[in-house]
Amino acid sequence: MSNLLSRLNGWQRLWFVFTIICFILTTIFVVVGQRKTNAVEDEAIITKLNADEVKKFRITFLSSSDTSHKEPWTKYQAQEKIFVKEMNPFDQFVGRSNSKKTANEFDPDAYLQKLRLAVIDTVEFPNDMSNNDVQDFIRKYDNLDTIRIRAAGLIVERNRKQVTQARNENNKGRQSNVRLILYGYVAWLSFVVSIYLLGYGIGWIYHGFKKS
Repeated sequence: MSNLLSRLNGWQRLWFVFTIICFILTTIFVVVGQRKTNAVEDEAIITKLNADEVKKFRITFLSSSDTSHKEPWTKYQAQEKIFVKEMNPFDQFVGRSNSKKTANEFDPDAYLQKLRLAVIDTVEFPNDMSNNDVQDFIRKYDNLDTIRIRAAGLIVERNRKQVTQARNENNKGRQSNVRLILYGYVAWLSFVVSIYLLGYGIGWIYHGFKKS
């Protein structure tokens, strides 16, 4: 290698040093321009990371067999059977009804304290669902176990969508990085070869004029 370099004239040595400098700059550009491909693709890890990314709702199925209460809205509440309360400081109950009359006009907490027969459970939903979407979802079912299972399925589906999205993002990033490396070093090689050929051509022309 040293013998080969010692045979180079001054211009060729200058071109060689310039080539090395361009190679270093190209490498820095390629490394800095790399896209991150570290999005989590493992469903188990995403499930753990999303453990707290849920909305918790208290769902109460009221028993229609309890008619001991005489409040004017007791019959309405008992027939509708379901109330949903999100577990946050801005809680609101919603009744399962198409009636213009809503449960927000009543005092469900006082009613539940008096109610002897009720099924109460806390169900988790994906936090990207709006309260209205959750309420619409719950209204589709009359069984608390079914709601719990379907809600868990929504969370699993949310996690799997995130896995798919992460894989797509990582794949796009890897493809982009490969293209950047390929284009970067092809551009470097083309540039330095063009500089060498240009210098060689100028020298050849110069020697031609010198001989004449």
